[in-house]
Amino acid sequence: MRGEAESWPNKGVGKTRFLAHWGRVVSWRRLLLPNFVEYTFQTVYRCLSGQLSIDPDVLRTCLRLRIPKLRNCTDPFPKPSVTSSAAIRSGSIELPDGTTLQVDDHEAIVWKISERFNLDEIEAYILLRSFLYNEHLEYSPTAKEDEASSAEESLLESITDFLFEERLFVLRIFPPLYRAQADDQHLYHDIAVEILHEVAPDPTALVSTLVSQYIRRTKQEIPSKQPRKTTMPLSMRAKWAKQIVKEQICMMEIIFWGTYNMRCPGSLIAELYEAVYSTSLGSAQNNGDVLLEEESIQLLADLESVMVVTAVQVLGVELLNEQSIDLEVVSLPRHGYFAQPAELERIHTLVCTTPTQPRFSPIVLAWTCVIRRIASAAESDNYPQEYVPLLATLAPEQGGRDSVWQEFTQVVLNPAMGLFPTLRALLSSPLLDTEAAATAGSSLSNPNDNVVRAIIKGLVIGLTELIRVEYIEDFDSLVEVWILLFGSGEWTAVAPLCSDFWRFDMHHQSLNRRALLEITRDRFPVQARPFIRVLRSLSATGGFQGLEGYVQERELDYNRGGSASAVYHYFDTLPSYAITIPSDDKPDLKALFEMRNTTAGLVYSNNRPLRLPGGSILPARSQGTVISDGDARSPVVVMWQHKHSGWKFALALLKDYVKRRQIAAGGPRNKLVPSITLPTAANSSKAVDLRFEDIGVEEGLGNQELITDILELFRSVLRNNHTLTPFLMQALLPEDDADLSGWERASLLEVIPLLLQDVLHTTSVGAGPAPTRLVTNILGVMTTLLPTILAAYGHRFAPPLFFSAMCGAPGRLQRYSLSKERQESVRTMYQVPPSFSTMKTEVLLRALAFLHNEIWIDFNNWKYTNLGQKFQIGSKIAVLFAETLTQAPSFPLESESRASPDDAHSTLLAVARFAMTAFFTQSIASTISPLVVVIASGHMTREALYRARRFSDAHYLDGFVESSLLLCRLVLVRKATVTTTKPSLLEQGLFVGLSAGAFALDHHRPRLNPVDTIASHYVRPPNGIKIQLEAVRLLTALCVSVSKCQPSPPSMLGHLSNAESVVDFLLKVVHNADDEPAMRLAVWSFISAAIGTQPALATFFLSGKASSSPTDQAAGSSAAAGTRGPSLTAIDAADQTIQRWKTLSEQNPALLASTLAFLDLVWQHAHEHTNVIESLRKNPGLWKEFSELVKEKLDIPPTTEVKDMMEIDGLRRSGLHEAVSNHAYFTMSKAHLIHLIALDLTFPRQPPSEPGVSSLSIRVFVLWLFRQIAIFGDDYIFPSLIVEERLHQYAVGDAELQKHQPKVYKGILSLNLDWSLIDSYISLTRSWSVLVHGVSPVLRERKPSQQSMLSAASSVATAIAQETRSGPVAVAVHTERLRLLLGLFDATWLYAPTVEEVIKLMAPIQALVSHEVHRPIHSVSGVIRPSFHQSLLQLIYYCTRKVRMIGLNTSPAVKRSIVTSTVTAALQFVIEALRSVFEQAHEVNSDILDEDMQLLVATFEECTRTELGASQSLWLSQLQSASLIRSSLKLLAKVDIAGVQQPSILRLRRYPYYARHILQFHLALATLPASAERLAHEGVMVCYVSNTLTPVLETGGVDVTHVAHHSWCTIVAIVTALTCVLGTGNGHFVNAEIVGFVQLYGAQLTKVLSWKVGDPLTIPLLQEMEAVVLFFHAIATSTSSRPQTDHGALDILRAYGERALFLLQQLNSALSYPNQLSSSLEPLSAVEQTLFEKESDLGRVGSSIDFLDNGTRPILASVVQKLILSASTILSTLAITSGSDKILTRSESVPSADILLISPSSKVSPDEPATIGTLIELGNWAVQLLVHLLKPAPASPSPQPPIPPSVIPSPFVRKTTIHAARSVIEGLMVYAATQLSRWLERDRTDEPFEANVLTSINGREDLDVTQSRGKRGRHSVPMIHSSVQSVVQDQARDLNLLATRAKEVLGKLADDDGGSALILLEVLIGFASAKLLKTTPGGR
Repeated sequence: MRGEAESWPNKGVGKTRFLAHWGRVVSWRRLLLPNFVEYTFQTVYRCLSGQLSIDPDVLRTCLRLRIPKLRNCTDPFPKPSVTSSAAIRSGSIELPDGTTLQVDDHEAIVWKISERFNLDEIEAYILLRSFLYNEHLEYSPTAKEDEASSAEESLLESITDFLFEERLFVLRIFPPLYRAQADDQHLYHDIAVEILHEVAPDPTALVSTLVSQYIRRTKQEIPSKQPRKTTMPLSMRAKWAKQIVKEQICMMEIIFWGTYNMRCPGSLIAELYEAVYSTSLGSAQNNGDVLLEEESIQLLADLESVMVVTAVQVLGVELLNEQSIDLEVVSLPRHGYFAQPAELERIHTLVCTTPTQPRFSPIVLAWTCVIRRIASAAESDNYPQEYVPLLATLAPEQGGRDSVWQEFTQVVLNPAMGLFPTLRALLSSPLLDTEAAATAGSSLSNPNDNVVRAIIKGLVIGLTELIRVEYIEDFDSLVEVWILLFGSGEWTAVAPLCSDFWRFDMHHQSLNRRALLEITRDRFPVQARPFIRVLRSLSATGGFQGLEGYVQERELDYNRGGSASAVYHYFDTLPSYAITIPSDDKPDLKALFEMRNTTAGLVYSNNRPLRLPGGSILPARSQGTVISDGDARSPVVVMWQHKHSGWKFALALLKDYVKRRQIAAGGPRNKLVPSITLPTAANSSKAVDLRFEDIGVEEGLGNQELITDILELFRSVLRNNHTLTPFLMQALLPEDDADLSGWERASLLEVIPLLLQDVLHTTSVGAGPAPTRLVTNILGVMTTLLPTILAAYGHRFAPPLFFSAMCGAPGRLQRYSLSKERQESVRTMYQVPPSFSTMKTEVLLRALAFLHNEIWIDFNNWKYTNLGQKFQIGSKIAVLFAETLTQAPSFPLESESRASPDDAHSTLLAVARFAMTAFFTQSIASTISPLVVVIASGHMTREALYRARRFSDAHYLDGFVESSLLLCRLVLVRKATVTTTKPSLLEQGLFVGLSAGAFALDHHRPRLNPVDTIASHYVRPPNGIKIQLEAVRLLTALCVSVSKCQPSPPSMLGHLSNAESVVDFLLKVVHNADDEPAMRLAVWSFISAAIGTQPALATFFLSGKASSSPTDQAAGSSAAAGTRGPSLTAIDAADQTIQRWKTLSEQNPALLASTLAFLDLVWQHAHEHTNVIESLRKNPGLWKEFSELVKEKLDIPPTTEVKDMMEIDGLRRSGLHEAVSNHAYFTMSKAHLIHLIALDLTFPRQPPSEPGVSSLSIRVFVLWLFRQIAIFGDDYIFPSLIVEERLHQYAVGDAELQKHQPKVYKGILSLNLDWSLIDSYISLTRSWSVLVHGVSPVLRERKPSQQSMLSAASSVATAIAQETRSGPVAVAVHTERLRLLLGLFDATWLYAPTVEEVIKLMAPIQALVSHEVHRPIHSVSGVIRPSFHQSLLQLIYYCTRKVRMIGLNTSPAVKRSIVTSTVTAALQFVIEALRSVFEQAHEVNSDILDEDMQLLVATFEECTRTELGASQSLWLSQLQSASLIRSSLKLLAKVDIAGVQQPSILRLRRYPYYARHILQFHLALATLPASAERLAHEGVMVCYVSNTLTPVLETGGVDVTHVAHHSWCTIVAIVTALTCVLGTGNGHFVNAEIVGFVQLYGAQLTKVLSWKVGDPLTIPLLQEMEAVVLFFHAIATSTSSRPQTDHGALDILRAYGERALFLLQQLNSALSYPNQLSSSLEPLSAVEQTLFEKESDLGRVGSSIDFLDNGTRPILASVVQKLILSASTILSTLAITSGSDKILTRSESVPSADILLISPSSKVSPDEPATIGTLIELGNWAVQLLVHLLKPAPASPSPQPPIPPSVIPSPFVRKTTIHAARSVIEGLMVYAATQLSRWLERDRTDEPFEANVLTSINGREDLDVTQSRGKRGRHSVPMIHSSVQSVVQDQARDLNLLATRAKEVLGKLADDDGGSALILLEVLIGFASAKLLKTTPGGR
């Protein structure tokens, strides 16, 4: 709770020493923390003074509990007592607030604290606990005597400082209470009234007590020794003495504020004055011998100044000036000290004893004002008798009653009393100068209070009532006092005084109040400087402090704006003009004037009209009065009653100065100097031009100080009230006079650049000292004028000079003030209207380049006599770059494209790119070094500055640190959007510090680690809350920005020297409910970022234990791996926060949302923190709160139409901000919780992520980082401050825009509120969608739930389809609704709906497809965002699948028509979308387009299925009109199918863009006859043989690891489908296309057919094998029905047959040797390897049939199924090509030409082609397989996890395998029988036996069919005829036996296939008996 206290700058020294000994942070739980422990008096004071926000009820409680101490504020802590001692010994104490504390092991130190400070024992214990808690420390006694003694002494020293602070803040609480009591609009007014009534029911008694205590303190003795010590060290004595003086200062402050609104009795004032004089304004201190160092001297000076103003204030001088006194009336007691004349005499006596010391002069002056009023009141002689003695003293003689006050006036104005120097010193002291207070380390609690300044004003006004201003001898000193009073310090202190002067004093009946202003005005312009300076001081600018950072305010301050307006009008309408009458040496000029004596004195008149400097004309015969009082030899000054504009005179003076400077520099005189001639008789009526030297300006015509004062006046007025700019520019226009030359008509805009040019030229040549103040004011005027007048006077603006102003100042002008003003000028350029964007961009880029190149990169080398100036310059430059990055929109850093000048953001983009180039993309060490240095060493420098009492420098250092942290964060946030994987120079600097690489500035200094400094120092007190917030936010940004660094990001934990301390403190922040809300939110964000990006640090936060990862070990973090963890964890803090969710949902829903966001992230990384997740799952209390929170209903969203505005914490807010932001945050809380639950449901099924790898998308963090500042409510999207400023800039000078500005501003706030609600509800919808997807597996097992979900989905779809609102918001909502609907559909994926349920879904789906407002095609083409077509396509796919599932054949026509119309509409959209996607894909490679194409093709394939009833002719015509097929072919020919053009993309994606999906689209078309014909007609085969994959396929280079392998398989499948559809006609397609295809790709086709058992077998290889054999089967089928004229096809089939018999032998061997098959499986991915090894570990099997048991080997079962299917296809193809059908159906023999015969041998060898024996062996295995499969399927011992489709595209299906086995049996029986028949036919003939028998030596190596059929070589196989018949008959008997066995098995399938298999077997058995087993004659 304790933060910085501006009035206590050295508060951290003692704590630092204690930390050096113990050095770790406390982690006490505060659930039952007593009020006395948690809230210190300093905390209460800061809350009262507005430095901390607190609930008023809590503050009231704090104050009421402390009433006893406040009543005894001078000695608040009681002495030791027996009762308290007994309580400590008992071990348990009860506090006044009712809480009970256990003393534990602190008893020993409590006794020592009590003894050291003479404190009550319970108070000592409370002091200890409060100190440890608020300073974030912990104390544990140690057993070692030496260490214990040292630790106790260190603790006691630290507690000494803490106790002294508490004593001071007990007293400091009173002033803010008094201020709140006096202001009935104050937030704490009621509390102040209540508490002060309790504490000080008699205010007079309190003041009297304080006065006596003050006197006692000045005489207080310091203890000579400490307990258990012989003597008190001198340093400790000095500390006690300074503490005594500080308490005296606090007492005087209470007296000041306690008497401010009180009519003080005379006795009380007398007591105070006795104290003042007896202690000599506090200098008479009993301990003065130790008050000798700088701090002590400053304390005494502070005490003196506050005593002086208190002594003046109690007299109420400012009130005396406002009212008259009637002694009859004031004699009543209620009128204060006037009612006690005896006490007045007592006071008078004291004042008469005033020593001749200037420091008493203000008191004497105040008393003089009092006695003057008393003497004036006694003039009537009607006064009470008791006033006679007093009046006898004040007016001893009847005729000279005023003599006493006159004497006092003379005394106080005596130079020996030094009144004016004393007042100047007082106005420049810390009491009235915040800068001085900070520099000197003043102990005053509230420097530069406007109340104190008003008291000094009362003194000055009182002086003017005592004596006329013109009679004051030291008039110039009075002017200086006036200027200091009204024109110095912060504007907030002087603005009320200036406003009061113009509103009241200027119109007061007493002319003396404005006499100083009017006297200086009367002497103007002869004496120009005094008037201009006095006038400037009354403009309410002060010393320009507090006005940095902006030029034009969005809403003018009433006091400042009014004062500036008054100054403008006063100076614009001056009633007089002073002229010095020329002397005798100028007879021509003197002749213009006549002098005459009148009764009123000497009067002068002019003979001719005179044109005076400034352009006004003094009419002839005007009379002037002499105002000079010198002798006859002195110049005569005459004041003319002449109304004129001082502004024009000031401009004329500037012109004259420029003219003279140019003439002195050798400029063209005739051009710049107008000729001055006296009138002649002919032109006597013509005005005579007088020059400045003619009227006698005293300051000199080349006076640089005068010019500077004029510019400062311009700057002050325009800076305070920018609405005056156009009026001032109009007032400066010259009169319409033909005699005026061009130079006289020059405007201020033309003069100012020439002034600057002259200064720069003069300085560059070294002529005189550098005029820094002049240049500063020139730049200030330019800066102030620029935004407003550029639009109106842009053509007269001189950009080169402005460039010189900011970029070209010579080295002698490189000073603080100039650098500061230059930065203000740069900042002003942001406010230039967009119409000047080109010039604006050029100026800004040059200016920023100058600041960067000339100042920033040499920043560390610059030498300053004042470090504060250096820190201010650094801070302003950093803030300038930070503001640039804050306001600029995002842009791609890696792109070189530049914004168009017409772009409204072109300037911001240009300067932001410059900033990112300087600090990121092209950063150098000297650019990063200032940031790294100040961050790394800032805390050490700050401590050194505090020790040296350079508090002002330390304050500016804090500003530099804060701005550096901000700039680093903004750079890192934008860096996170690039793809680089290398750490930037800034990141390196923040991690490695100053001693590494380019940052090694001083090798002798210890290493300073910026990250460690940020985490260990800046995130905690005593730094201010702004530094703490920026530090935490920078750590967050740093976590995210380095998370993409490769090979591994740097570990933040490894760079923390004391990680436990850091983590413990941060956890304490989020755990403490009363810490700053913004800080708690920032820390939660940092912890969340660590969860996602820093695994080691995440573990520390979650479990309290540091993981010693390799990264940490490499970083050398002993603290990270070896320290014990904190007592709290982030989980504990989150748990305790969730327990209070009901309270937080009303009071701080943002904190609740942040906490749940953290837990949501934890669940996203559940596999990295399984123990944490499991512990949370076992927390029933937490899940109970989760359940209640989820069930909590959301309120109705509040309205977002902003009507009213209010001010909250100094910011303008809409009246709806709090309601909307709270609702949005609570909605986000539910969104995070629902998402968390969804993740928890899917957690067991998620694959574990790699250790240390974040599963959270970096993109999410980047978006989150950009919104660190933009929170829900008024600032959500468009920051209200920036919007207000921009609107103001555009409205300046445009009355119409100004009229609409409030409405537009409120409209933008309404937009922010709208989007706050929209985004929160979108997040909630997304979370529900994720949850629905997560519970889908559970719901799929519950049919009632699925039915309900489908019904709900239908209702939701209808509601979505009925939406008619448009716009980006509606699109965003529409998108999220579709996602939620998709989640509902997903939950019912396995549900079998009824026809009615499906039909009910069709209508809304059709409406969504044909939606007029949210057209899906616009989403596809990118016209609207966000896109929603992906969800819609999946919905269409779902519905079509459900329609196919239920079937519509038996449904009524009406229902079928509903489905048909929906599918037709969907197809129309899909075709149009495909056309759009193909067109876009021609231009760019995109992941999004690739995904869209995949979805569209899948949906198209589903919708074109014939059972859905869509008209093929209709959608084919749509395809034709859209040229979709041709477009797809063009795109396919272009895309990189082979993956050789963009290998980098393949490494990321693993497959090329678009190719797979285009081929899938072709495959969908190829399966339908009509579309297949269209596809072929468009030239698909030409495309397939001429693309980027062709060269690779020609050489057979596509293996299973090739990226195009899948595409090749798909191409084969497409060609197969086309062959099946188009090859059955006249054979043209096969001969013209297929033959060429096979010839071109023969090498690739042969490759898969050459597989041998024992070779590696992969899943993709099986797919390719299946596709190839099906392709040849299609060729065989298409050619079998035609005459034998397709010679090319026959050659292909003959070549294929040779390879097929080899492959068939390998397949048989693979099925026969299962263990070899298992070992030959080769994985292609880690997932496959894991699954393969899992099945391999199950052990060996006896048969491949065993792979099909129990489902324990799903992969091997799928492989077996694939092998059987391939074998079946091969056998079918061989049967076709061998003419088996003809042999079986004809009784006559078939010619044997070109028939490939299989060997009738029974030999089975893997090295030879298949034989009849191979077929019989395969058949027997197939029969065994059928026997096995026809048995009841055994139950699986346990459910097996699903295998990814990438591993098993076609899982094992029992029915499919049965069908394949039957096909194998049928095919081999037909093929074997007919082959044996052919052998017998050859045997019966006598033709030469050169049969085409395939053996191991004549098998072909490829499918080259280019050789002619007549030249094909054959190998003769000599064979004895009788042996052929014997072998054939043996094989025929085995075949018959196989058929008989198969018949028995297939008989069980007769009901399934109509008995076709049995019939075929019967035929084959008969055929074998008749043909093969028949004995021929002759025994043959």
